[in-house]
Amino acid sequence: MDFITNSTIIPVPKVYETRHVQTERCKEFCIVMEYISGKPLNKTWNDLDEGQKTTICLQVNGYLAQLRELTGDQIMATDGGALK
Repeated sequence: MDFITNSTIIPVPKVYETRHVQTERCKEFCIVMEYISGKPLNKTWNDLDEGQKTTICLQVNGYLAQLRELTGDQIMATDGGALK
């Protein structure tokens, strides 16, 4: 997410911490991040008018276009370290 924040104008939550958690069943990865208030789009979509839906679609299209343009100079773990 830091890469996206530093490389685009896509709004993403701030990451506070990443950690690995070992449970009895598996090893899990957790991201502790900023809470963004609001309603999920899937809960409000049917209440929006066509103009609002078009605006959102154009916004998402712009975000996807930015993501398609990204290139990295290396492959790394989410914390910026080496892959294990």
